[in-house]
Amino acid sequence: TTATPTSTPNYTIPSPSPVPSADTEPPVFQYIGGPPDGGSMTFTTFCIPMYLIDNVSQIATGLKVRYVFDGADLGDWKQDFSPCYSNVSEGVHTFSVQGTDGSGNVTSVFSKSFTIQSLVTSPSPSPSGT
Repeated sequence: TTATPTSTPNYTIPSPSPVPSADTEPPVFQYIGGPPDGGSMTFTTFCIPMYLIDNVSQIATGLKVRYVFDGADLGDWKQDFSPCYSNVSEGVHTFSVQGTDGSGNVTSVFSKSFTIQSLVTSPSPSPSGT
């Protein structure tokens, strides 16, 4: 005897998952600390912490920055998000930074300038009565 189906099975075939679109958006600097742009300070040692976010990449998967302090060449891409500087001389200084994600999308260069001023102290008063 030949078997004949008594009913057609009702299978639901799931739709394929959408293919993720290519990452075309650059990351965004959510925070860049350190001396304020256009400001002045007397500290000669400081760090410039940064927080870079992306719609796809995480730090472990490709977010990187390159930066320069008082120069023109931004240097190599790295995952150092808080460069520190010490013994910075008096005068006007500029810090510039750029970020990238794992897909190669690059931010615009962000720059800020600030002034390091010497700490001026008042002369000691001369002893009275002399």
